[in-house]
Amino acid sequence: MKIRLPFSVACAVAVLSWGESALADSSAELYTGESYYYGRVEARIRFAPGSGVVSSFFLWKDGSEVSGTYWNELDFEKLNADCHLETNAFFGNPGAVHVQKPVLSQDLCGEFHTYKYEWTPEYIAWFVDDVEIRRETGETATAYAENATAGMQIRFNIWPGNASFGGVFDPSVMPLYQYIDWVQYSAYADGAFELEWREDFDAGTIPAGWLTGSWG
Repeated sequence: MKIRLPFSVACAVAVLSWGESALADSSAELYTGESYYYGRVEARIRFAPGSGVVSSFFLWKDGSEVSGTYWNELDFEKLNADCHLETNAFFGNPGAVHVQKPVLSQDLCGEFHTYKYEWTPEYIAWFVDDVEIRRETGETATAYAENATAGMQIRFNIWPGNASFGGVFDPSVMPLYQYIDWVQYSAYADGAFELEWREDFDAGTIPAGWLTGSWG
């Protein structure tokens, strides 16, 4: 399991690589050390294909998994061999997941597409290629406004599913790759979004401020 940053003339792309090994059921992750509050988070991604392969772009309140902690998480998750998308608002104490399954025409595993979150005090919205596919207000928006005040990290990962979620995993399909072309964050204040930073992954190493994980 490793994460590497390959290069080409066209563009540099961060690649989450899930390789066959004795630890083949571990999971590769790339994530920010810093957390971000209200704003717009965008990334251009090509998800990893395959049944039993969950490939994702999500926002995560660090420590949400700790018992007694209010869970805050927002997801784009690619599932199953047909490479369909689920969006999740995962929140509560204990955490409960609120799932929607948009019907999309795009090839999410064969092509790059832009995925975007907008998180404000009034709403949370998910976009694919600048088309809004989900919006949450009311109780859901309040759950994040009141319980994720320290912000959420930006995370990408690949991990093995099963027959009940993600499809039946076959190790023979490895190695697998999730490609991340770029990521950017725009802060939200006074009713407007303003770009704060963009990472194009154009260096030969993991950029400063980004961390990697190989999880059981």
